[in-house]
Amino acid sequence: MTKTELTNNMIIENASETADKLKKWSAGKKIDRLDLSSIESIDLAGIQLLISAQITAEKKGLKYPYQGLLQKAVYEKLAGSGFTLAASDESDEYYAIRRNSSEF
Repeated sequence: MTKTELTNNMIIENASETADKLKKWSAGKKIDRLDLSSIESIDLAGIQLLISAQITAEKKGLKYPYQGLLQKAVYEKLAGSGFTLAASDESDEYYAIRRNSSEF
């Protein structure tokens, strides 16, 4: 499976550009995983975009749409916002974002 890398900081100032990239990513019949390892910062707008992308991926059958080691600041922002990461059974590299350990 291929991957798409998100390279912007996922903050409100870049939300439109990131949303456009995610729309292109989700437009295909079969989608690839999103690599989050290059994201250096994220805010609530970025988290909302990731949740939206995850919902789209899950509707297309990709339960764990993310891969890549998260930067510490990104992980801390997700955790501080009440989210956890759920690892896939098929690979520790693949994960999904969960709120309070539950499905969306």
